[in-house]
Amino acid sequence: MQRHYFKLTTPVRPEDENPTHEPLFPTLDQENDVISAKAMFGDLDAKWFANYYGMVRTLNATAATLLSLVKNNPMKTYADYKYIYHAFMGTIQKIQQLGPEQFSLPSQTPYFTDIIENGRWQEDKYFVQRRLAGQCPYFIRRVTKNEEKDIGFSLDKLKSMLSENFDWNFHLKQKYGNEMNKLVKEKRVFVLYHEHYDELSHTKDILDTNPHDNIKLEQTTSPIVLFVLTDEKELEVVAIQMDSTKKDSPVFTPKSSPLEWSKAKGHVEIVEMATCQLIGHLLETHATQEIICNLFPRHLGSLHPLHQLMTPHCQGTSPVGGLGLAALLDVERYMHRLFSIGYVGSRQYVNKYYEEQDYLNADFNHQLKRNGLADEDLIRYHPYRDDGKLIWNEIKTFAKKYVKLYYKSNEDVIYDNELQGLVNELSADGTAQNGGGKYKGFPGKFTTTKDLETFLTRFIWLAVKHAINSYPLIPYGAFVPSAPTKLYENPQATHYAHSLPNALVVLTQEVLTFTLASFRVNRLFDYSKLMLDKKARCLVKSTYNKLNLCVQKELEARNKARYERGDLTYQFMEPIWLPNSVHS
Repeated sequence: MQRHYFKLTTPVRPEDENPTHEPLFPTLDQENDVISAKAMFGDLDAKWFANYYGMVRTLNATAATLLSLVKNNPMKTYADYKYIYHAFMGTIQKIQQLGPEQFSLPSQTPYFTDIIENGRWQEDKYFVQRRLAGQCPYFIRRVTKNEEKDIGFSLDKLKSMLSENFDWNFHLKQKYGNEMNKLVKEKRVFVLYHEHYDELSHTKDILDTNPHDNIKLEQTTSPIVLFVLTDEKELEVVAIQMDSTKKDSPVFTPKSSPLEWSKAKGHVEIVEMATCQLIGHLLETHATQEIICNLFPRHLGSLHPLHQLMTPHCQGTSPVGGLGLAALLDVERYMHRLFSIGYVGSRQYVNKYYEEQDYLNADFNHQLKRNGLADEDLIRYHPYRDDGKLIWNEIKTFAKKYVKLYYKSNEDVIYDNELQGLVNELSADGTAQNGGGKYKGFPGKFTTTKDLETFLTRFIWLAVKHAINSYPLIPYGAFVPSAPTKLYENPQATHYAHSLPNALVVLTQEVLTFTLASFRVNRLFDYSKLMLDKKARCLVKSTYNKLNLCVQKELEARNKARYERGDLTYQFMEPIWLPNSVHS
């Protein structure tokens, strides 16, 4: 039965005609009612299904109630947006009474730096720190010269895109004492830029409740955000160029007018939000983990040691993907309603990155090195790098020990036919009927115990990566002014709030962010009682204990110190908030 249920679609190929830009990655090939029935009544996913969809119904009911109250009232002040944000927080607090462990939020802990209530989300310091401790805090890249091949962002490429209407060297020298070339050589220049966003289709505003007024949706291209490291090793935002495709693009700095600067940062947040949710969240964690979770039951028997290990790391993964993809990417669904790129541009974006996706993307250390951020002596404040390293190393140690329990030599890996069948079907380089086309960069066969250790490390890490992509949406993405999905050209605007979206857009964003960021059905390595083998049971239990006692204590101390310094804290990486699986 498992082999017949867990089958994947055959997606269109990049070279095929694809007028509606259907996703290029494979998904579970089952109808929604079949997926729902299996999740609802299955041993693994029944708890997830009941709690998750109960939460979604409650959030939608909250949105409907609020819409009846605010739909005819224009959103004019930050207080208007905060009112809606607080209403959804109140809904989650009521749900917490039914399942406090599943619906608790890191932002409710004592030493969480709250920048929403006091309005400090507007400060440049926190705009910068959210690139290092907010959702998807791994997009920023160090600007590098040719000798650092394939690391960071090329200085030559950056220079070719910079606006000629702004004297970059004058500005840098005036504030930091050196021109760009010298600062790059000193490893002090960083950039935030999303290449493919400039190539996407845009659509009309389908949530425009008054299409005849003179307030129009602005189309966002990917801004170029330049950062410089100070002598104190703190990252500062220097300037934001609004359009990389125009040599006369306007450039704004912290010295620009408050409205211009706030809107420039707002456009950055739009592209960050879309990229995080479509690429970091959907493609790099959901789509990747779903392929693995949908294929391993086809090949590994229920008593296989890898089956027992992988099952809890797949709780909720297959059904949330099978049922949720259309809600995100179909016509008149979330991406179409929330972003100017609409559902077509969103599919284009995912497909462009899918063609570039690689198995290495799931490797924490590789990603840091590739972005030029591996050097711990560069940026002082870098919670994702510093805290992530602790979690990654514990997962890596666990994977090595687990493999050693059952595979004494490379030959044990090579001649495990069930494992090799899974590897072959996972790999884009796989052969025969079941091989090929699934996971790019994945080896066609495992030949060493190291191959298996690497796979398990990256497989488990994907759940952590998903967590730090999704859960920081509360509070940063749930308070719309701090991370809008749309901005508007309003001729009467005298304040940033006058450029923000209407209530219908806001309520749509609230339902999505609270759906993605409010629910955890499990905790990392909490499944020792499910392991049949005593040795495996002890290893899982000891790893869980180390994470939740030793590592948790260390990260709590770090976050308390950050809180006392006034920096953003990063509870999202604490073990008590990390789930086993991708399920929201």
